[in-house]
Formats: sequence, structure tokens, C-alpha cells
Amino acid sequence: MNEIFTRRSIRKFKDQGVEPEKIDKLLRAAMQAPSAGNQQPWTFIVVQDKENLAKLAETSPSGKVAAKAPLAIVLLEDESVFKLASTVKQEMGAATENLLLEAVHLDLGAVWLGLDHAQEIMDKVSALFGLPEHIKPFAMVAIGYPDSFENKFVDRYIRRQRQMCIRDSLLEAERGAKDAGHETELIHLFDLKYTDCKSCFACKRKGIDTKGICVLKDDLRPVLEKAAEADGIIIGSPVYYGNINGQTLSFINRFLFASSYYEINPETGKGRRLIEKDKACALVMTMNAGEQYARNPHGPFETMSWMLGYLMGSCRTLYSCDTYQFDDYSKYHASMWDEQHKAEHRDKQFPIDLQNAYELGRTLL
Repeated sequence: MNEIFTRRSIRKFKDQGVEPEKIDKLLRAAMQAPSAGNQQPWTFIVVQDKENLAKLAETSPSGKVAAKAPLAIVLLEDESVFKLASTVKQEMGAATENLLLEAVHLDLGAVWLGLDHAQEIMDKVSALFGLPEHIKPFAMVAIGYPDSFENKFVDRYIRRQRQMCIRDSLLEAERGAKDAGHETELIHLFDLKYTDCKSCFACKRKGIDTKGICVLKDDLRPVLEKAAEADGIIIGSPVYYGNINGQTLSFINRFLFASSYYEINPETGKGRRLIEKDKACALVMTMNAGEQYARNPHGPFETMSWMLGYLMGSCRTLYSCDTYQFDDYSKYHASMWDEQHKAEHRDKQFPIDLQNAYELGRTLL
């Protein structure tokens, strides 16, 4: 069924009404959804007049698209017909998906907007339509003829998930390193208990041989010992408020600070290192920001990359930018982002980012 593969969430519509016969087909498709005990727990409200569309749009932060759509269909649960309440959400979801697929078949665009994730939103919808107690809002679907965006195939067979996740990038980098014949170990810093550098300066004291390893005894010390012996290190982190996360920054601080003295090596003209072995390093980061911000030569990431290269031997960077963060943007206060743009960028760019991560791991050494 081609509609399954070409369906997209469409949020911009032409100023063109949807024909009554197509509305009838949409409802018929929704009602063909599977239902336990044939309970058919659904009922529907068809909204076409602009005044009610505007009011419906105001019931939910994610529902504003409905104000500019020529049609919205509100899907409701009818508790009076429940035979098996535990399956109702599944059946309502199936009905909604049927409706979305039929919209594609009819050359329409549509977007599923949840209503039942917040009682406040459900109450507003109930009040708008004067719903009786046994009728509960489930979702609304904004529908119309697509404007600028269209239903088209985008291959979503991407490893594991919708989000652009640092873990996926690191797994691909590790796979590339393994395919190149290297031994690898993936360490999750988030699982460890440790602090940042405490400025005890034991690593700089004369008469103390730390071998370039921070003297603090906590969960990070074994990781620092492995890092000191490694030929290459790939460090991955999501970015929050313009920088890598705290766990990663603390690891880098303790790794670099303990690895060198406040002295210049006359042979290299660089800082005198306690870890003499050169290392190939890489920084892999995912962020909401664009690549222009990430690659700012005076920004935190390029500065950190330079420092790693200066003290360790070399460092490369890999950025995954403008990331898709949530499985469902309608459940979060994130109206400053365009979910459709985010989804399209993810579908196009993240497979490329994963391939780049694989090549990074394969060619690091």
C-alpha cells in the first residue's frame, strides 16, 4: 500500500475546501479500524467553519495548525459502548491512522494532533462542543490540500529511532572502528559517579608520579586509565545551552589537566605531556543549533577540539545539527520549532550523519 510509505505530517494547506464525498470517505476509512469485540469506541466531529476551527486551534498549544486548515476531524471516545476499555487507545490510534492514510489516497494532506495527553486540553475541547460526560476527546486531525509540502516517500528505515541521538552516532563510529580491525569499548559516562577537577594540583606537584592520571579515586579513574592507554578516543555528547554536557566536560577536564605539566617541551614547543603516546581523538556532538554555530572557530567546540589535538596529537569533529528531539512535539512546550522541518531534516540528514560517524570510526587511526 503506497499510502503507508508516502504519508507525511502536513501542516500547511491551500485555501481550498475539502469535498463532502471525500469527508465521507475519510470517516468510512476511520471506522474500518480493528476493534476488540467490535465495540467501535469512536465518534467524530467534523469541523469546517472558520470560527470553530479557530476556537479548536486554541484548545492546544500544538493545535494552532487547525486554524489555517479547511477541515478538522475530532476523534472522540464513547465510553457508553466500551466492552474492553484496555484496548480503546489502540483502537482509536488505528482509526486515526486509517484516516491519515485515506487522506493520502484522496490527494489530501493531514496531521495528527493529540488531545488526550492533558486533562486541561480535553476539558477545553469538551466545553467547546458541549460534550456529555461519557464522550472523551482523543485527537484531532487537520486536513486539507497540501501547500508547499507534499506526501512523498522518505526512507525512515534508520537504525532504531526517530530522534537524532548521540548514542546512534557513537554506535556507528564504534562499528566503523571494529570493521577496520580495532578493539573497542563503549563507555557511558552517565552511568558513573564522579566529580570535575577539584584543583588539588597533585598532578602538577614535584615528586609525585601520577603517570598523567588524575589522582581522584572515583568511578572515572578506571576510564582515565583506559584513555591513557588507548590509541584513539571518540568522545560524544549532546549539547545543552551552547556546550557539551557536564559529564563529558568533567571527563575532558580531568583527562587533559592531569596529562600535562605547566611546562613547555623544548623539542616540540608544546606543553610537556605526561602521556607521551599520541592519540587520535574525535568529538561527536548532537545539537539543536545549526552547523554554522557549531563550526564557529572561536566557539566552544572548535576550541575544545583544538585543545585535544594540541595535547593529545590530533582531533577531528563531527556535528549532527538541527536535531529532531521528541517522538511527538505536540506533547512538549516547543512551539518555536517547526516539527515538519525538523522531521524532514532528520529524514534527509541523519542517515548521512550516521554514515559520517561510521567513516570517522573506520578512518580514525
